[in-house]
Amino acid sequence: MIRNPKLRALVGVVLGACAAASLTLSVLPLVLFQAKIGDESTLAYLLSRFLPHMALIWAVGGWAVSRATTVLAGAVTLGITGLT
Repeated sequence: MIRNPKLRALVGVVLGACAAASLTLSVLPLVLFQAKIGDESTLAYLLSRFLPHMALIWAVGGWAVSRATTVLAGAVTLGITGLT
């Protein structure tokens, strides 16, 4: 565990933004492609418009998880971030 709170918050923000990029550019297009909604690369291109918004939301979620005191609180925070 990272003991420095500022470094922990920074790592949480970066990991949250990276999770948003992964979700937006690879996971969601793959799921939609498997549901026969469209081509995976076209879906990734269309969903890329939402990447900045998703990255900001997930960065805030990553920061909130870095502030959580228990594992359950972190899991609930990530769940709420995902629903958002």
